[in-house]
Amino acid sequence: MNFNDQTLEYVKCKNNFLYFLHNYIKIPETGGSVLYGPDLLNHKFKRTVQCSLKFGRVILMATRQLGKALALDTPIPLPNLKWATMEELKVGDFVLGSSYQPVEVINISDIMYDHECYKLQFNIGKPIRADAGHLWKLFNGRIATTKELTTLNTPIHLTNHIAITKIKATYSVPVKCIEVNSSDHIYLCGDYIPTHNSTICAAILEYLLNFYPKNRAIILNMSKTAGLENIERIRFMHDNLPTFLKSPHKNKVAERKTFLEYDNGSKINVFFPSSATSPGTLARSLTSPILYVDECSHIRHMNDAWGSAAPILAKAREQARKYGYKDLILLSSTPNGIESEGKFFYDMWSNSIDSNDLYDENNKLIENCEAILNSPSKNGFVAIKYHWSESKDEEWYLKQCKDLNFDSRKINQELDLLFVGGTYCLFEDSFLSQLRSEKPINDLTLPHATKLKIFKSFNKKDFYLVGVDSARSLTGDLATIEVYQYSNFEQVAEFSARLGSIVNFADIVKETIKFIHTEVGDRLKVGIENNAIGGAVVDLLISDDNFDYIPFLYKTINKSNREDYGITTGRNKDEMITYLYDYITKNPTLLHSADLISQLSVIEKKSGGRIAAALGHHDDLFMASAFCAYLKKQCQLEISPLIDVDSKDYANQQYNEIQSLLGINTTDFKKTIFISDFSDLEVETEDSDLPFWYSR
Repeated sequence: MNFNDQTLEYVKCKNNFLYFLHNYIKIPETGGSVLYGPDLLNHKFKRTVQCSLKFGRVILMATRQLGKALALDTPIPLPNLKWATMEELKVGDFVLGSSYQPVEVINISDIMYDHECYKLQFNIGKPIRADAGHLWKLFNGRIATTKELTTLNTPIHLTNHIAITKIKATYSVPVKCIEVNSSDHIYLCGDYIPTHNSTICAAILEYLLNFYPKNRAIILNMSKTAGLENIERIRFMHDNLPTFLKSPHKNKVAERKTFLEYDNGSKINVFFPSSATSPGTLARSLTSPILYVDECSHIRHMNDAWGSAAPILAKAREQARKYGYKDLILLSSTPNGIESEGKFFYDMWSNSIDSNDLYDENNKLIENCEAILNSPSKNGFVAIKYHWSESKDEEWYLKQCKDLNFDSRKINQELDLLFVGGTYCLFEDSFLSQLRSEKPINDLTLPHATKLKIFKSFNKKDFYLVGVDSARSLTGDLATIEVYQYSNFEQVAEFSARLGSIVNFADIVKETIKFIHTEVGDRLKVGIENNAIGGAVVDLLISDDNFDYIPFLYKTINKSNREDYGITTGRNKDEMITYLYDYITKNPTLLHSADLISQLSVIEKKSGGRIAAALGHHDDLFMASAFCAYLKKQCQLEISPLIDVDSKDYANQQYNEIQSLLGINTTDFKKTIFISDFSDLEVETEDSDLPFWYSR
């Protein structure tokens, strides 16, 4: 390639990250022999690239793929000339790397069972048992699995003059995997036999540092060893670029340094929490327009560090934009619960914009994506979830579950990417694991630059329940609206925003009611919490001269024989939560909102039996849904005769529920039930029908 061709290639790479990635970035997982080509870039990772470089704020959550394993009794040589078995190794131990230097164990899998296993004989030492997916580095730099080796002619030459002379399928044995902190990820096993185990975020950072002189990037990780691994991935990519594309880095020989410095003046630093540094000290290090936080949910004091760092990050962002540089904050992790270290990641994820809301069915950014991203109730981050089902099959999933020893909590977090509840969470992990969010099919524009997310079309033969939970100010909970279909209690629409004005929220409630009325006529019921704030919303609806909202408002008759509009929580709160619990746990697939699903994992049973969100979290969408559940139960005898849904299952469900309410046999009921007046009928629900936490 002549000078002009090299110059043209350099310009193409700088102007088009994907061109640079697919033509020049090599990934260490394959020993440097395979480019990060288009076939390796899942569409969710492509979104990560696009949103990172366009919007500058991305939070990525991807299913963890478990490692490759050796039998538990495999001998591993140690730097002190002693030996340990694979079963005995723990994080922090040192083993021998490919050049016989000490390398630290930074991650260890659980013991895994029922793997396809092989017995390998070498030209030196004793045989080793490994699973079919274990990785071996060959003398030519190629990486191959154990199963792939069975297709090659023996002997198969590894490095250091070692060769595999025979491979034979054998019975399955318990196996285990370790990850070591070295640039080639190689450690020695058996009689000093080299083996291998193990990346879009690193590629993005390499691009921004290599092509933009005097740039700065910060990597934040949970430990020094994990941070060094990030540096090594970037170093590997940089070293494997052609000379005309790369700016040499100064500290090439210093493999263990926590920074990478380029000749063009760019620099990457790694920081991590330690017992000797406070969160404030950690935050003061973040003087950079580019911040990558890896394994975000596992970093101690991350919430405190972020609060201290926000002004510094904002200043760096301003400077970067002033000089035409990219600014970027990229967070990545699997979930780690909703408390302790995992709280920061959970909060950031919960308040971000779902990337599905920004892309159409062809995976193209929609026209009004900027307006959605600037929602006043969100934090400006784009949330990208890469779930295993997007590229793997059920067989893969089952194998991963076996590797995790069928630990439901680990499966929920690391494979299904769920923020599982804390110790006192109201909902079981088995229920939370079934929840799947969906992209809205439409967004209805509401007053004050807000939108109603619509998940399902309205059915004119059904009835609709609207729950309204008001908020006090721009801080704390959001003002929310939930809409559910009556017959099957499926979530249909949702609104949430911080408004700071009761009048503004009343405007939004009015427009929502009028929209539903145009869709289904009078077939809706609205429940608004009858407290000081909700009462003000009710008053604004009742006093409106342009539209009659009164027929749709839930009301009760008080002791003075007067009508009280709205739902009084107080002693009814546990009861309405009971109804919601009963409805949604029967069919989790009828919930669609990612924001609501996130809130369900923080709902706890407190001491004394009180149900509320975990400390520091919100329950506004949950309570708006509870109002809908309360409406469904309390208005059942009023609404059921009006439903004309062609569903035998629904009819049977209604017969059974009415039988339960009235204590009568429904065999005498015909398919259509006509009830004219239930004003004098009092219905009591037996305590035995309520979940364990409920008591009167």
